Amino acid sequence: MSFPPPRFSTASSTFSQRAANKPKVIPLYAVAIHKPNSRPLDIQKTLPEKALYANNGPKPDPIQLPGPSRDSVPSPPGSPLTPLNDETQAQPVHIAPPVSLKDLAVSSAGWNAAQQKEYRGIARTAIEQHLDITLSLSRQDTAARDRARTHIENELKHFQNYENHWGADLLLRDQLKTLKDMEAARARREKAKEVEGDGQGKEDGNGSGKDPKGKGRKRG
Repeated sequence: MSFPPPRFSTASSTFSQRAANKPKVIPLYAVAIHKPNSRPLDIQKTLPEKALYANNGPKPDPIQLPGPSRDSVPSPPGSPLTPLNDETQAQPVHIAPPVSLKDLAVSSAGWNAAQQKEYRGIARTAIEQHLDITLSLSRQDTAARDRARTHIENELKHFQNYENHWGADLLLRDQLKTLKDMEAARARREKAKEVEGDGQGKEDGNGSGKDPKGKGRKRG
């Protein structure tokens, strides 16, 4: 079975071979563009030098502070509202003793090595001038103990803030024990020397017939 050959149609007359017109080009730099007037933002406004108050009513009267009278005590600088009297006088702050004061020592009180050496030297001088090294601090004469405390607190001004003189007492107890131990050690050394000297004398004169050099003596 055969089919008829296809028939191709010619170009339609609807489409023409004429070229389209070129678009008109208008340069923008030649056209004046008008910007609409816009309201400036509030942040762009310049603030006035003085504040504007919305309330135009009467302003309140300023507060008048009463001036000091002749009979009142003048107020301290910077505190015009609080007059100074005898009850509000500044009191020194006293340093309370620690809870474990009995177990506290100079070496564990928080002072460095240089401070410990200085404090012990001052306490030793106070003891040598006012106290008896053979007695404990509690058995010392009351007046003598007070003089020793005053000696330390005059040399170390910050010790005056220690409540009930516990700082000075700590130094005095430490050095009383040290001086007492040193005196006992010296007494033991002297006693040991005496015992050694007595033993040497007995060996020299024990009648053994030998001189100290160990040579035999001649008999007559």
